[in-house]
Amino acid sequence: MGQQILRSADNANPNAIVFGTTVAASTALHFVAASAFAVFVPAGQPSSTVTWYGSYSSNGPWAPIVLSSGSSATTSIVADKIFISPPELFAVHYIKGVGSTAVTATIMLKG
Repeated sequence: MGQQILRSADNANPNAIVFGTTVAASTALHFVAASAFAVFVPAGQPSSTVTWYGSYSSNGPWAPIVLSSGSSATTSIVADKIFISPPELFAVHYIKGVGSTAVTATIMLKG
């Protein structure tokens, strides 16, 4: 028997997100129902290193996500590519990506 997979976001513009240069300027991603995501960075956006922050609430508090190695969870992104979320983010309910430079991207969720 098949299992339903959720492919939607719960923000007002379901696909648009911002990796701001601060936690406050970044879009909160809701992962209580969805568990995996990919990020499409369109042409024309700057390269950036995204540091991932997590919380148990959409209102925070926000804390850097730390890998088992002790280093921060980060993803280097460039324009016109799709990036898969690091597996270490799987258990976190709410996620924000903070960029070294601000980037607007498209999020794709999967349950």
